[in-house]
Amino acid sequence: VPDLGTYCETEFVLQNEKDIIEDMLSEIQESDVILDIGANIGIHSLFAGCITNSVVSIEPHQANNAILSANISLNDTSSIDVYSCAFSNESTDLPISGPRKSMEIDGSASVSESFEKEETYNKNDILVKCEIGDHFMQNRDVPHPSIIKIDVEGAEKSVIEGLSDIIKNEKTKLV
Repeated sequence: VPDLGTYCETEFVLQNEKDIIEDMLSEIQESDVILDIGANIGIHSLFAGCITNSVVSIEPHQANNAILSANISLNDTSSIDVYSCAFSNESTDLPISGPRKSMEIDGSASVSESFEKEETYNKNDILVKCEIGDHFMQNRDVPHPSIIKIDVEGAEKSVIEGLSDIIKNEKTKLV
């Protein structure tokens, strides 16, 4: 079982996502490439990395990304590659919500397309680079995923639209 450090929501996530994690793990084989979109602090990536030798973690939120990288180091996991961007159906910069209350990191951070509307702007929002998933995968030396996990707090439709070629490909066996 991966060591997830001292993240304050770890127990909550493990209790509420235990069935999802177990289901995902039952599908993974050693030869699979896992694409974890919205990796947060790496809970799914770390568990998947115990089975397969190739996990690609996409996490745009700077604070979450720092904890994800620390968790990878803490677990001495070389099978996880981390990219600091968001996937969407267009290449642009969009705001991502900052942490709730006094939390340093947040599992509910989400990209908002209404950043320009002053009434929706939050002082904790930060701009993140959004990339079209298909273009990102084609333009980098990233292996084609066989399993894709998407948890992006409401931006799933945009992620799926931007990753449609990868999803339709016969090498992708599970989303």
